[in-house]
Amino acid sequence: MADLATAAARYTVLYVDDEPVLLMFWAELIESAGYKVLTAYDGPSAMRLFLSEIVHAVILDYEMPGMDGVVLAAQMRRINGDVPLILHSGVSMIPKEDLALFNHVIAKGNTLAVILKALAHELPTPAGA
Repeated sequence: MADLATAAARYTVLYVDDEPVLLMFWAELIESAGYKVLTAYDGPSAMRLFLSEIVHAVILDYEMPGMDGVVLAAQMRRINGDVPLILHSGVSMIPKEDLALFNHVIAKGNTLAVILKALAHELPTPAGA
């Protein structure tokens, strides 16, 4: 497990959610697995971080005031289409064209293990880790 945490430490994840309690909860859990986690409460703040920091993966909510997760994901795709986008949402009926923007879709009722599995799938593990 230490090897996976060491591998995870190489990566920065941007976590975006308009619910402060959930944002901090998930950020702390993902950090406990060894990732560096940047947080944003809304789309504009997330975009500023995405443009100013090296971000290896983004986990974002679907429904947010102002700029929702789909608009944010589309903008991020235009800027850097190689960064994996993971939708972490409680919304069950999402249009297929919206889902196409994301590498993974995870329901908010899932566990940390599901999120970590998606991150591990998208972010290469160095040889020997």
